[in-house]
Amino acid sequence: MSLRNTAKRLVRSAQRAEALVSAPERALVRRGALDRSRLTLPHFLGLGAPKSGSTWLHHNLDRHPGVFVPPEKELHYFCHFHHRSIRWYAGRFAAAGDRVRGEITPNYAELGPGRIEEIAGLMPDLKLLLMIRNPIDRAWSHAQMNLARQQSRPLESVPKDEFIAHFRSAHSIDSGDYPAILDRWSRRFPDNRFWIGSYDHMVEQPEELLTSVFDFLDVTTDVAWANFPTATVIDRGSPGSDDLVGRRGGGSTLPDDLRTELERIWGPRIQVMADRFGPVAQRWVL
Repeated sequence: MSLRNTAKRLVRSAQRAEALVSAPERALVRRGALDRSRLTLPHFLGLGAPKSGSTWLHHNLDRHPGVFVPPEKELHYFCHFHHRSIRWYAGRFAAAGDRVRGEITPNYAELGPGRIEEIAGLMPDLKLLLMIRNPIDRAWSHAQMNLARQQSRPLESVPKDEFIAHFRSAHSIDSGDYPAILDRWSRRFPDNRFWIGSYDHMVEQPEELLTSVFDFLDVTTDVAWANFPTATVIDRGSPGSDDLVGRRGGGSTLPDDLRTELERIWGPRIQVMADRFGPVAQRWVL
């Protein structure tokens, strides 16, 4: 057995052991046997969607004096690190004081009904943020990140077949299926708990979008805008690296043949989104 495989087995064993301890704790909280008011759990969660401006939103929320977000964006507690205790998770927000606290993990967009049920049991008054983007542009940006930047290889070296496989993957499609995301979460949370913002709005009127989310979170909208990085693109770097910060206008052009593939995948779905979300999605219609 290779050293890498041995290390993976040890990590999985440690996670299973930790989960045996943490699962009963979460059950006690849900049943009221452990006082959740003493846990500094979030007031809001950002659900994603991936590559739709959630990192930009995290950095701007971090500048608001009445909002606390952990320094590390994407805690992934309810997906990758669910084996850890609820006290570990609450500890990420211990420094919040009396500020409104929350975190943004785009992978939460893909959580299933069981995990959403657990979240609702732990935090019944939770508010939910969702940034959405033209699914074709989102899928292209997602593929560039996963196939080129995170693998440290030039974009032009990635074969067309790899891009198409990524576009068709469940992860890519589920990340951009905003109606399905909302349907799953709205089974446990009422409509007034959701704030939906768009990538286009972020680009065109960033201060207006932030004013909307501040109002939704019940924090002051009277802020010094010079302190907010509203005019920058902020994107997740490779694992273990810093976020990428730059001016708008970057990115690689989607080749025509790949655009055709994405239009085939997303054309009918975009029409459904236009009917559901109105003007914000009608501009995406092919």
